[in-house]
Amino acid sequence: MDGSPMQKWRYKFSIRRGVYLLPSLFTLANMLCGFYAIVLAYRDRYLDACIALVIAGLADGLDGRIARLTNTTSEFGVEFDSLADLLSFCMAPAFLLYFRWLEDLPKIGWVCAFVFVACGAIRLARFNAYDSTSDTAYFNGLPTPAAAAGAISLVLLEESIFPGATHAGVVAPWSCLVLAFLMVSNIRYPSFKGLKWGGRVPARLLIAIVFLIFIFISKPDVAISSFCFVYVLSGPVIQLLIMAGIRKPRPVASGEEAHS
Repeated sequence: MDGSPMQKWRYKFSIRRGVYLLPSLFTLANMLCGFYAIVLAYRDRYLDACIALVIAGLADGLDGRIARLTNTTSEFGVEFDSLADLLSFCMAPAFLLYFRWLEDLPKIGWVCAFVFVACGAIRLARFNAYDSTSDTAYFNGLPTPAAAAGAISLVLLEESIFPGATHAGVVAPWSCLVLAFLMVSNIRYPSFKGLKWGGRVPARLLIAIVFLIFIFISKPDVAISSFCFVYVLSGPVIQLLIMAGIRKPRPVASGEEAHS
């Protein structure tokens, strides 16, 4: 195509190129659920806000997989997904914690919420700045969906298991700061990319999966909270094992798994 470099650049990124519809719809669903979670939290419907964020996480996990299955990955999809993640897994959890507990803490509350958002944004920017498409065993730092899940777990435990208790209000600001620190840290977290669902597994693992499914059906709030806390704690435990020489370090990914 003839013309100046600027004209070529404009043509390359013209909206006329269009976007891939199916993965973008799931990314939009992720963004919609994140925005709706903020609205629900503002209306003091905290459990409903948690459910909205769980659905956002499911949509976030599907958009990239659908894009790869249908061979519709694109740079637009990656950037669009990051913006949706900023809303759903950084801003929405921060507002959830703020409206539930942090607004009762003058000055400190909104600062803790902002630190969570800022660290989440840095986490996503670090992902976009580096190539993370290689098959690696660990994430470098806590992924933003996992940090959002940690915030959700606090609300689920307080609302469903300890209703009316004040313990979570004391823990909330510290948890917010710890999750923020883990997102921008270099602590390794399992990526689960190496799992082979079609391979052979020990029979005891199948029994454990059935047991976990039973717990999830009977007590979904406890199951979700337990899994989230175990995953958040797994990073520091793995780091300690590596420092002690018990576990060998393996390649890490710079951020969340690349999406559509």
